Amino acid sequence: MQLLPCYKIVTGILGLVLPLLISVNHSQAADHSIHIEWTYQAPQGEAIQLFSLYMEDSVVCQTTTPADREMDCEFEAPNGTFNFYLSARTDKGESPLSPPFPFTLNEIIKTYTLDISLAGNEAGTVTSTLAEFDNCTTDCSVNALQDSLVTLTPIANEGYKFTGWYGDQCTGSAPCTIRMDQHYSIEAKFEKKFPWDLFMPVLLR
Repeated sequence: MQLLPCYKIVTGILGLVLPLLISVNHSQAADHSIHIEWTYQAPQGEAIQLFSLYMEDSVVCQTTTPADREMDCEFEAPNGTFNFYLSARTDKGESPLSPPFPFTLNEIIKTYTLDISLAGNEAGTVTSTLAEFDNCTTDCSVNALQDSLVTLTPIANEGYKFTGWYGDQCTGSAPCTIRMDQHYSIEAKFEKKFPWDLFMPVLLR
């Protein structure tokens, strides 16, 4: 039985339409881990011995029992684009289950967390240039891709004023731009304005 190749490539993840499904992730540039699942029934009269995943002409992982239809394995390889295929070995020989398909091994882009705390109950909002960011009206956390630029802008509610940033990277009272190369914790401080509109008529008498 031969499987038809139908697949698409996404950064760090390879998905093949069932019955063959592969996902790839890796923590270092040369260290890769693979989880693979498939379905296969040997032709009548043949006994399955094992399955192998090939990268080019080299086996990167194999099943341990004939009943296996999934496996996890780790292997070292340089980053780049290579041809992969899954094969089945029976007592009659070994044959690929699909034609070779190209897949690019590369380093996953890291994400970092930006913790934002707001001093002053319902005193203001912090907005961001991130499209997926919901404005912070209370303490919140934001995830951003490594090396992306994130600009935070404070907006004080009526009767309050923004008095400045505290914590990592951000200082002063202007909008703050951060390059996400680590985890950051930042506080936006708001305070009540002095009610001059109430006192000025009395002072001017």
